[in-house]
Amino acid sequence: MVATGTPGRSSTASRCTGCGYTQCMPVATSSTVGIRDLKNNLSMYIDRVRSGEEVVVTDRGRPVARLSAVDSSTDKLAELVAAGLVRAPTRTTRRRPRVRIQAKGPVSDLVAQQRR
Repeated sequence: MVATGTPGRSSTASRCTGCGYTQCMPVATSSTVGIRDLKNNLSMYIDRVRSGEEVVVTDRGRPVARLSAVDSSTDKLAELVAAGLVRAPTRTTRRRPRVRIQAKGPVSDLVAQQRR
């Protein structure tokens, strides 16, 4: 293990352990990041997760979440599509209804009625 001083990263980073003749084998690594730093640099951390790294999110130094790449085995929608139970969407946007829905009364009356 090699110590690193990069902010937002864990204090240790993985060193290549299984080198072949031409290149090193990739080794999964883990880093920790605070909520504020994650929010400010979200794209960078998402890129790290895509490349196979695991990111542990901390709140005031305590781990609260773990970000990891989605495997095909955990992608439930892909499993349903493969099984033929659902169809994948054909477009990325949704259509608006042709006729606008007319309310029978103000929403505030419905809320007041449910609070009683």
